Amino acid sequence: MSLVWKKHLKRAASCVMAAVLAASACLANASFTSYADSYGKGGTVREMSSQQLVEDMGLGYNIGNTFDSIGSFITTHDPTEYQKAWGNDPVTKLFIHKVREGGFKSIRLPVSWSHWIDENDRVDPAYMAEVQKVVDWCMEEDMYVILNIHHDGGESDTSWIRKASQDYGRITRKYQTVWQQIADHFAAYGDHLIFGVSI
Repeated sequence: MSLVWKKHLKRAASCVMAAVLAASACLANASFTSYADSYGKGGTVREMSSQQLVEDMGLGYNIGNTFDSIGSFITTHDPTEYQKAWGNDPVTKLFIHKVREGGFKSIRLPVSWSHWIDENDRVDPAYMAEVQKVVDWCMEEDMYVILNIHHDGGESDTSWIRKASQDYGRITRKYQTVWQQIADHFAAYGDHLIFGVSI
């Protein structure tokens, strides 16, 4: 590539970056209006279209490589330490506050559950409580949370959903049992908590 083209490319890249930063600064100060005063714990499920919901959700931020860590190399039984397994620090209330302060209105919280499910398919209450703590911090910041079952369907040596091809009945029951526990635990939450499925 010639020197002239490199200069043009650098100039174009800097213009794009400036535009992105300017947009971020504007959005950080934008006011987000909710369609209802009540949400989150003890909240309501509002009558609204999917378009209204998406508009209300605003910008989204993904908190990856914390609760979605997975693999047999993870030996800790401490839910906070577990979040460090893939190299990130545990999620904190200050972190959530800073994300909200940056103009984000929604959080995607990918969660792998396999490390925390016993032989009877029961989720460890301490882990569920740690997930809830982060969800509650988001609710306090007037944010949406998309919570899911994440790498349990992936290719880790402790992933389990793909084993359905060998034992469909058993894995289906396990899947239903885990989701039922998640749904029951967060039953009092309103429509700012959204369940999502991904692998």
